[in-house]
Amino acid sequence: MDQLADALDPGIFMIPWGHHRIILDNINADAKKALFYIRETIENNWSRAVLQNWLGTNRRRRRLENKSITIREERISAAEYIDFLKKTDLGSQYPKERFEERIARLVKNVSISLVARNEQGRIAGVLFGLTDFCYWLYVTDLGVDRDYERQGIARKLMKTAHELAGGEKDIAVYLIANENAVPFYEKLGMKHADDVMQYNHIEWTDWTVE
Repeated sequence: MDQLADALDPGIFMIPWGHHRIILDNINADAKKALFYIRETIENNWSRAVLQNWLGTNRRRRRLENKSITIREERISAAEYIDFLKKTDLGSQYPKERFEERIARLVKNVSISLVARNEQGRIAGVLFGLTDFCYWLYVTDLGVDRDYERQGIARKLMKTAHELAGGEKDIAVYLIANENAVPFYEKLGMKHADDVMQYNHIEWTDWTVE
């Protein structure tokens, strides 16, 4: 509460105490999230019933909080990425062999590392890519937290990565897609390629990050 009190501005006192009670009862003393809902209440002139409706429904709450998703270039730690994988469908795309060691190298060495976060700092999506910044971009990882799916985050991550690599006039994009993700990539205009070869003799034990 001290953190919340220190961050108050005069406009916050426009909200009746009953509104404050509803917010504090629902956000578990998270100061940043409390201030977010206080500002939304002021901006939208919410009644207590409307405020309670937004806070009391997880789907509505996520939709509101997703308004402020920010995508930026950022290097995250291996531990943070592994925790993110548990919340996505990417957790089964890696072999079990030397998993943590190899993830540490991955987050350190990719050419492009994009992270989407909500206003509270929670990771909503991640894209990793390898590129020469001249001709091609290979997307190694693209995932969205299950709580943030169907919000357009993956599309924005792809667009941002393509722009960072050099733009669609210069850069061809490649990736390996599981069958469930193929419709999404087709909506982005991607097509199946028949000119890709591979050399693959690595050890691979299937598993899922949990």
